[in-house]
Amino acid sequence: MTDDPEAILDALAAGLTIDKAAKRFDMPAAEVRKILHDEIERCLSGEAMREAWTRADRRLAAIELKFYNRAMEGEPGSFRQYQELELIAYPSGWNDDREDRSNRSGVACCT
Repeated sequence: MTDDPEAILDALAAGLTIDKAAKRFDMPAAEVRKILHDEIERCLSGEAMREAWTRADRRLAAIELKFYNRAMEGEPGSFRQYQELELIAYPSGWNDDREDRSNRSGVACCT
């Protein structure tokens, strides 16, 4: 039996059914189901989504700045990588300022 819900969730994400995960971790299927349900509830909360987007936004901004600075120093290929990051970020709105994002979606941005 494991006390690590992360290991159980990883096993479920890797394709194990609830029954197979229960058998592997020597616990009742109801307990595995509860761990999964608790994770679903956590993921659906607005706070968890904002935390995930904030972390992703910070990672993207750091990478974008890194390649921007390299491009400004004239490093070959960096400008193209910077442009590709912009193309990746644009559809999700990550490179828009908060006012523009809220105006385009019609919903105020969470800050």
